[in-house]
Amino acid sequence: MQRPRFRYHQRIQHFPPSDLVVVGEIGHSFVTGEPLATLAPLLDGRHTMSELAQLTADALSPPELWYAVMQGEARGYLCDAALDTPETPDRLAFWDTLGVAPATAAERLTTARVNLSAVGAAAPDGLRAALQLAGVAPGGDDGDLNVVVTDDYLRPELRQINDDMLLRGRSWMLVRPLGAVIWIGPIFRPHQTACWECLADRLNRNRELERFIEAKTGKPAYELVPPHRTAGGEDFACSLAALEIVRFITAATPAEAELLTFDFAHARLRSHALVRRPQCPACGKPGPVPEHPPRLVSAPLAAPAETQRNSLAKLRRLVDPVTGIVASLRKTEDPVRGLVHNFVATHEFPMVRENIAVLEENAYGRSGGAGLGEESAELAALGEAVERISGIWRGEEESVTRASCAELGGAAIDLAACLLYSEAQYAAAGEWNARQRAARELVPRRLDSAEPIDWTPVWSLASRERRYLPSAYCYYGHPEAALAFCFADSNGCAAGPTLEAAVRSGLMELIERDAVAIWWYNRLSRPEIDTASFDLPFADQLRSYYRTVGRDLVVLDLTHDIGVPVFAGISARLDGGAEEIMLGFGADLDPKVALARALRELAQFHPIVAQRNARGETIYTTGNEDAIDWLRTGRRAQNPHLAPSQAPKRTAAQFVTRPGADPLADVGACVHALAKVGIEPFVCVQTRPDIDIPVARVVAPGLRHFWRRLAPGRLFGVPAAMGWADRPLHEHELNPVAIFF
Repeated sequence: MQRPRFRYHQRIQHFPPSDLVVVGEIGHSFVTGEPLATLAPLLDGRHTMSELAQLTADALSPPELWYAVMQGEARGYLCDAALDTPETPDRLAFWDTLGVAPATAAERLTTARVNLSAVGAAAPDGLRAALQLAGVAPGGDDGDLNVVVTDDYLRPELRQINDDMLLRGRSWMLVRPLGAVIWIGPIFRPHQTACWECLADRLNRNRELERFIEAKTGKPAYELVPPHRTAGGEDFACSLAALEIVRFITAATPAEAELLTFDFAHARLRSHALVRRPQCPACGKPGPVPEHPPRLVSAPLAAPAETQRNSLAKLRRLVDPVTGIVASLRKTEDPVRGLVHNFVATHEFPMVRENIAVLEENAYGRSGGAGLGEESAELAALGEAVERISGIWRGEEESVTRASCAELGGAAIDLAACLLYSEAQYAAAGEWNARQRAARELVPRRLDSAEPIDWTPVWSLASRERRYLPSAYCYYGHPEAALAFCFADSNGCAAGPTLEAAVRSGLMELIERDAVAIWWYNRLSRPEIDTASFDLPFADQLRSYYRTVGRDLVVLDLTHDIGVPVFAGISARLDGGAEEIMLGFGADLDPKVALARALRELAQFHPIVAQRNARGETIYTTGNEDAIDWLRTGRRAQNPHLAPSQAPKRTAAQFVTRPGADPLADVGACVHALAKVGIEPFVCVQTRPDIDIPVARVVAPGLRHFWRRLAPGRLFGVPAAMGWADRPLHEHELNPVAIFF
């Protein structure tokens, strides 16, 4: 540095002899008792370092002088006046704000070549004028930066431009200066940042309604709402875009691509981060993932608070209405006196039945989470969202084999053992499906063993051998879902801080739902849990709250032959009207965790029945018609299995508590327990490279979903084997009411 000076975008207040305050528009700093404060009156850009050494010889040694100047430069206070240009102080202050030497900026602006073009209904004239005012002369066919002005970022013509820029290694930028919300950027740098294809993937995820209308009408989504020209808005957009271009030319733009939007209605400027997709077909390395068993590692998780904090930091970056995989996350009304917090995440999700009602459900919120604290509830909602988004078919999944079941032979897992529909259900499917309101109740057609379909490799958690399951069973929205031989659901799917933790959670869900199905459809009387013995304050708090709103609380032990604790929380109104019976389930190797999960799920549903109208009637805040029917008509008198058996209450001391610090050890314990009842679990890893959150789909043929799946097997055999029933029931004797969520 030749002639140090304070930057023009800051103001310096010196308090002799050795205190200094640096004041700026976006922050201020205090410099106390340092050599820099002593130098302050001389740092005006008129003195060389040699002159400064002479002027401060009595106060500072040469090393102290040099160190003070170096520190001032490193902190962003000082720059070199030798690099100034003969510009106005305002202009110099602008370059100082960007951290760019004026001489460097002038040289780059003079030599820069910016090419302008337009796609769609937008024109580049306004941006050309704004660039000229900023000192940039646009022109040339092969610029340092190619700027495309457009009316929609998903115009199909942009794909060819993206491919061309990647091939030529040229940076380019998008600008949408029209409409109520203008879009600026991002600037795409080939092989450094995300490309347009990466952006288009994220934009499409958040335009589910537009895609639906386009599919129904044949009208391109970008023509649905043509952007209008806002008075002064286009000039503002072009000026803002010109500043972004200047930042790029002078190397002041952040390394990662970001998109800026300005919402005129709310006067809100937002920055939207864009993530480069490693599997992007344009700029990444697309293609089938190599087939190999997932490598599960024995590694204890960090302390729960640290794990939660780290996981939330990763998950929150995925929330953005424009470039995120989760469009929004919101906290819902919490009537349970703050005992349980609920969050809902909005994101895309394939539709089994394409209708407006399903779209509306997706728009309201497809994934939810509950927790005793706000952060744990937020983590649960985002985790469920990532789990479901990662399970959507994209065409980039692990190697798919095209074959019939007969051709695969023993390598194919029996789909019937996973679905577990009975012969009677298949026989009556046509009439049954016509009456159903919810996709979960649909009975698929039977898969012909000679029918060629897509198969996805899954891996045994017991033997690590590769087997195959229909891709349409493993992934939501697979094209062969239209063939209706199976429908993917979320049973056994989980996200986690590690793959081992995700697999563990998936196993817990499979075991929980198997136990619930056996209890529910056989209408078994099960012992009550003595919640007071578990030292779980939340149980006492929830019971107390329910008492104040005229509800009771009972927890039943549903633990069955697998040996993993499974509990059901049950609450009903006691005022003589509709009982509005609510259910919540939980399973875990740690019985205290299982209890907490069951009660948390129970409380999570409470907002559905918490509101009353002026006549005191419940306003059911759910679109689930089957659930509303149950809440209105379900009675404990007709459902004796909802009441405890006559057996003594079960206490915490009667359950074995496993440490649970190492998820892999817990996975091993579950695999061993399942083997003893003849069940072999498999895993399909669904982690997405661009999301980078471990996700697993765990499948255990023979274990039963708690939806209505009535094929022979554990549903009939376990109650008698455990001594809970005198004999296996016949199919027609089972509970006619299905689990409704």
